[in-house]
Amino acid sequence: MNFRRFLFFAGTILVYSILPSQVFSQDAPMKWGEIPKADLEMKSFPQDTNASAVILCDYGNVTFDDELTVVYQHQMRVKILSVKGYDEWGRVSLNLRTEDHAQTIDDIAGVTYALDQQGNIVKHELQESDIFTEHDDANHTRYKFTLPSLSPGCVVEIRYTIKNQSWWNVPDWQFQFSEPVRWSEFRFCYPTSISYAVLSHGYERFMVNTTEKVVQFFHGSASGYFGMDNVDCYQKRWAMQNVPALRDEPYITTMNDYYNRIEIQLAGYALKTGGTKKVISDWMLFNDDLLKDEHFGDCIDVTRRVRKQAEELTTGLSTCEEKMTAIYNWVSQSIVWNHRNRIFAEQDVNDVLESKKGSNADITFLLLSLLKSAGIEGDPVILSTRDNGSVQDWYPILSQFNYVLAKVAINGQDYFLDATNPSRPMELIPTKIINVKGFVVKKNGGVWVKITSQKQYNNVSLAVLTLHEDGTLDGTMEDSYREYASLFMRQDLKDKKEMDIAKETFNTEQQGITIDSVHIANKDSINAPLTLKVWINAQTYAQSAGDMIYINPQILHRMQENSFKDRTRLFPIDYGYLRSNKIVVMLTIPNGFELKEKLADRMLYVGSDLLSYSRKVAVVGNRIQITVKREVHQIEIPEKYYADLKNFYASIVAAEAEQLVLTRIKPEVPPPAAAPSVETKPVKTKGKK
Repeated sequence: MNFRRFLFFAGTILVYSILPSQVFSQDAPMKWGEIPKADLEMKSFPQDTNASAVILCDYGNVTFDDELTVVYQHQMRVKILSVKGYDEWGRVSLNLRTEDHAQTIDDIAGVTYALDQQGNIVKHELQESDIFTEHDDANHTRYKFTLPSLSPGCVVEIRYTIKNQSWWNVPDWQFQFSEPVRWSEFRFCYPTSISYAVLSHGYERFMVNTTEKVVQFFHGSASGYFGMDNVDCYQKRWAMQNVPALRDEPYITTMNDYYNRIEIQLAGYALKTGGTKKVISDWMLFNDDLLKDEHFGDCIDVTRRVRKQAEELTTGLSTCEEKMTAIYNWVSQSIVWNHRNRIFAEQDVNDVLESKKGSNADITFLLLSLLKSAGIEGDPVILSTRDNGSVQDWYPILSQFNYVLAKVAINGQDYFLDATNPSRPMELIPTKIINVKGFVVKKNGGVWVKITSQKQYNNVSLAVLTLHEDGTLDGTMEDSYREYASLFMRQDLKDKKEMDIAKETFNTEQQGITIDSVHIANKDSINAPLTLKVWINAQTYAQSAGDMIYINPQILHRMQENSFKDRTRLFPIDYGYLRSNKIVVMLTIPNGFELKEKLADRMLYVGSDLLSYSRKVAVVGNRIQITVKREVHQIEIPEKYYADLKNFYASIVAAEAEQLVLTRIKPEVPPPAAAPSVETKPVKTKGKK
């Protein structure tokens, strides 16, 4: 909405602020075009030898002009060390909401600086013809450009100004990226008659975090809104220095949960008539507003058509559990999710029954309506999916939520229901919401809940193999998938060929194994374990050398690499769900060979019972059985265990690299037979006479 129209309809004034020329008591941290030669001469970044670029300085400030427009100025300077840095730091893409000129951009400039062979600084400026626009949709325009003459060792500098008519929409600021940052600073100045909530994320400390009270001079229409020229304002300044790179690491939710950044939300403002207008309410009011919303609480609607459908689904069923299961199964199998995540419904329940498709919110509100028709009360739960980032519970900010599902309590047990996936049984909640915090919207006040699951990624693997004297190998390998493992495999089977999945699952091409045939059991039975079995032969997996054969017995799902490579970690390790993997290899060795040395049993732990690993080896005659168990007993592992966790996986990699050494049994050679004994008598000789 246009700001002046907002003031007219609200009947209020006394809002905002500021003259850019008098905002700051400190100079900006960099001056356009003044590039220290030392930055151009830099060949590498010793503090991070993996860096493809270094953000030398990143600076933004937000002010308000005399038309009460939000003015956001951004300037960034980046050292590019390698070609790898071109994509992220040499190319710029900005998406603006351009409907009704809600956002405009100007003062776009870009320069690439480099040294010539004589050591002189040369610069290549961005031309207007280098800036391209694309219309993502009717309301948004994307501005794209690539800095000219990029080369390893160059320094690029960009700047632009975005003006936003939506004065309550102040841009967020990110201090940390996947490359190191030498200096990052953000400034924001606003009148004291406006209040903002500032949410800080990340693990690095601010070098500067200050608030000053200043007086700003306004003229023109802005001074008319305030009824004065000089307005008391708060000037905020945040800065960080030498921020380390934070690259994508294993077992996280989303990087936005860990990058150092701030979010700024309008909390309220003073009214001209006196008092204040709250924009961010408390959780009680937030809860009540959602219950009254026609696209939320009012969507739990027991219409005649909904009641009829519920009666058909629950006829003959007596318990609430049976009715809930029947309704859930019908919705998940009959209503197609359109892959849109929403917290507000886009259709009413009758339209969803008619179209047989909808967003997750449409499906959830239909499910709750059917349950209510069957006498089962449930409540909607709003949350943020793992890939959307964690929510904070300090302020009820609606924009942080992106998903809704149903919560039902029967006989003291809570059920979290999401019917968007026909391949997922009712007891398996989506992995994208496991271990996240949700807000239950209900009468008499909402409550926070932690959405957890005791279901596991459960996989049992078995290999029955025969090793021959020439080193060839044949037999069967199979995986039995339960719970989340079964769900993921069924999803893969929809998109890939069975043979391709088998090759990928058992890593056959890398190991030199040929699959002769594939069999999959219970492919379409979502409540039964799914089994993938292959018949294989291998000519080169084992190595035969005369009287010796060498073979790695961990032919199934061998861990060959430690995923944890960083020296330290500042945030928890999030596995997403509990895990249990059991691997059994039964190997028959050729007659005439024996095991030179038995592999040692292993037992490893992290913490008292956070993760565990065991290996047991049994040898009976010419049969060797190796049983491995890997288990994750807790979804989120505190960062204090990172060093132990890293060593844990390093030990597993080393253990599973060990080989069996077989030697030919040499036949016993009997001792040479003794010569038969001959009795000898002395010979009498006749002497000469």
